[in-house]
Amino acid sequence: MQKPQDMYRMTIIILILAAVAGCSPRDKSGGSDSAPGAFSISGTSLTEIKGYTHEDYSGITWLGDNRYAVVTDKKDGFFEFRFDITNDGSVANLERGVFRGDDKRSRDCEGIVFHPGRGTVFISGEQDQEILEYAPDGTKTGSRLDIPPVFQKGTGNYGFEALAYSQATGLF
Repeated sequence: MQKPQDMYRMTIIILILAAVAGCSPRDKSGGSDSAPGAFSISGTSLTEIKGYTHEDYSGITWLGDNRYAVVTDKKDGFFEFRFDITNDGSVANLERGVFRGDDKRSRDCEGIVFHPGRGTVFISGEQDQEILEYAPDGTKTGSRLDIPPVFQKGTGNYGFEALAYSQATGLF
């Protein structure tokens, strides 16, 4: 069972990922939801606010403290972000670090999880249908998860999207 503070942190992370990607909820007519208090970025992402270019971020994982690894579907690896979540749930001190990995190649990275026991991240690739392990510096360790044959058949834009890991069970 997750603790309330873990659920709160996960909710904030999801909202931050949506904001970094420049997303906002839509009503049924296709327009932005403009209800008071609704989550809306109105086309301005946190990356634009800080002067960063849009990188098509698609997954995020908490690394500890105020550090997060974020994948993009345009490169093979991850960015390390640092930011604080204040008591009222807002983001403060957002900083994007350097890209760690191969910025010349794309696996269409979609999901990322941190494995605290190994100190590494695992990244799912939608294009190659593989889940590979990366060291903290972004190099591939050579390890990969065994994918059941039924899940190896996804192609194009029908492959892996999200990735999760349970420290309690040790299962992905």
